[in-house]
Amino acid sequence: MKKKLIKDGLSIWQSYKVALETVIRKRIVNDESLNIAANYARLHNLELLKLMNTLTTSVKAATKNKASELKTIQTIALVLSLLLSANIVFNALGKLRSADTLAIKAQRENTEIQIQLKKVYFF
Repeated sequence: MKKKLIKDGLSIWQSYKVALETVIRKRIVNDESLNIAANYARLHNLELLKLMNTLTTSVKAATKNKASELKTIQTIALVLSLLLSANIVFNALGKLRSADTLAIKAQRENTEIQIQLKKVYFF
């Protein structure tokens, strides 16, 4: 749709440009070439304006859709990064708990060994 709008707009504009170039190229502007350009502009101005408004609306809608898609992608990425961060924290906490459990177990064994050594050497 956008390509057709651009093609139609260019078609109108190119013809208008040709009419204007004849006015611009001549050092002395005659009424006939000026009237041709002015009449062409009057006849096709609204049509060109409608085409460009339609194109602008179409581009705006496409831009809005892209922005919406990007917001969705950003939201998903944010949620995934938060989940990954939570996973890292919980894994680290799990490793700390198991290390604490091992440390407590080692402390108990050391205490038992100390108690047994005291029994052997002091009795």
